[in-house]
Amino acid sequence: MVFLCEASEAPTDRIPTLQSLEKPPTLDALVERIEERYVKCSSTERSPIDESEDDLPGMRKDDWPLWRLKCTPRKEYFIIYELMMRHATLSDELRAVFYNARDIGYVYLEAQFQKSAISSLREVLREYSDLKLTSLTIVSRDEIKPCLVKKGAIRSVFAAGQWVEIKKGLYRGDIGLVADDFRDDDSVAGVKPSTSTAKRKQRLRPSPRLFDPTACTQQDLVPHEQSQIFSYKSWRFEYGLQIKIFSERVLSPARQVPPSICSIFMDAKAKGADIDMHSMPIHLFWRFEVGDEVIYRPDQSRGVVASPFDPSSLPPSSKSTFIEVEFENEGRHNVLADNLTKSIILGVEVLAGVHSGKKGFVIAQSDALLGICVGANGLDFRVHANSVKLSVPDFRNTEVPWLNTPVKLLSGPFGITQGKVKDVGVTSARSLAITVSLYSGEECTVGYHAVRELLTGKLLLDYQPLKRHQQQFNVEAPWKEVQVTVQSGRFAGRFAIVKNARIDSLGSLRLLLWVTSYNISIEIDHSAVREQMTGALLPVYRPLEGNQLKHFGVNTSLESMRTGPVPWLGMVIDIFAGSTKGRVAPLGM
Repeated sequence: MVFLCEASEAPTDRIPTLQSLEKPPTLDALVERIEERYVKCSSTERSPIDESEDDLPGMRKDDWPLWRLKCTPRKEYFIIYELMMRHATLSDELRAVFYNARDIGYVYLEAQFQKSAISSLREVLREYSDLKLTSLTIVSRDEIKPCLVKKGAIRSVFAAGQWVEIKKGLYRGDIGLVADDFRDDDSVAGVKPSTSTAKRKQRLRPSPRLFDPTACTQQDLVPHEQSQIFSYKSWRFEYGLQIKIFSERVLSPARQVPPSICSIFMDAKAKGADIDMHSMPIHLFWRFEVGDEVIYRPDQSRGVVASPFDPSSLPPSSKSTFIEVEFENEGRHNVLADNLTKSIILGVEVLAGVHSGKKGFVIAQSDALLGICVGANGLDFRVHANSVKLSVPDFRNTEVPWLNTPVKLLSGPFGITQGKVKDVGVTSARSLAITVSLYSGEECTVGYHAVRELLTGKLLLDYQPLKRHQQQFNVEAPWKEVQVTVQSGRFAGRFAIVKNARIDSLGSLRLLLWVTSYNISIEIDHSAVREQMTGALLPVYRPLEGNQLKHFGVNTSLESMRTGPVPWLGMVIDIFAGSTKGRVAPLGM
């Protein structure tokens, strides 16, 4: 057990100026020994340390006996801490107390039991129920060395926010981020792997991607109260990242994070995950050349690289990731490479003209004419260099649909107004949220059914269908989030919210409802619910149109056969066969 003291000041990666420190009198002897042995020796005079007999584990003449005492496993640290707090009263009988990680459930005491008063060491040990005093035995000379020497590799300790690589098992080679550590439960760590949940029996590993709740069986999907957290079968997902528990024995610090994995964690951070992207390990493909302009992130100061840096040339065990940087008015400093970012800005914002306010990336230049890309469609427009200023456009890994599409609003406080689509997102309720920049200069965010394409009047999905790589925006269903009243069945009279819709194998339109008073999901026929305010059937309250009519429209002939009037009901008939032969009765159900 090693006890560490916290530094009085926060550590910094810039090399500070050495200052003299006042040393407590009790540490003078120790400091002098350290300086004599290590500091005062020049590099040319260093030689292998001569381990004298006194440096090796073992008993010396002035040592007290070493005792072994059994205790409750994983309570060793607690016992040691409590005895340390009583050092003032136990110093006459207790010199040291420690435990060896190899011997779980035992503590060792360098002690001599000389007193019998109530404050004696023996009586103090009786106070702790986690100690078994009858097991107290003295350690023989032959057993002392194994007690003092810890064999084997030192167990790694991982903290929340640390990037790790999984070494063994099904997820071998995956990169994860430690979400939590449970020190009282075999030191396991909760990690966010970046891989698919598919089984790894096949040779080809599935490509890493975020979990998509819409692409799995909805019956096995359990959403949690907190948004972006789901349980699917035996897996748990937060912000699209899988949560797994690993022992620290199968983890190792990650030396680098590939760009494909980095983009996945960037997407998770955009959804709300608490991820510090700057804490990622230095990539082996990072390079810094003399003269590169860089930004020191902690204080946003700018500097110029004064020494080259190539991490691929460093030995695996090396932790020297310092780069010499020349700062204006501050001189040269050695700073950590992962705190530096090259000063490269390719983004601009248009200041005037027809494209005023737009932000994009410069992808081409002809004299003073710049070619600007706003989305992922290549060259969007051209503008003069003197009409723009440097800016940082929004970086997106996915092309957002319907950007800059002219639309008109049908409802809400901005009803019957026009504008352009500025952004499209997916809410925690798995619905589309469309941000519209109005021609009046205002902005508003509305639902999918509240806007139509300006010229055709179509829904946006009908006007411009989603592309293959935009399927994460395919979350809309007829009457989604509409509040309804259940008309029949166990939940008759209860209020519910429409979450999804589907056509079953019999051609019936089925609705997935969330019953608010019971906090439960049910599936029911669409004819068994009514819109809460108007009391109308959903197809009457909001008629289907476009692609929704094609995919969710009900065959009228099948619907009439299933829900229409029963033929010949009440007709008087004559029974001419069976046990009731010769009787006359009206036809019933």
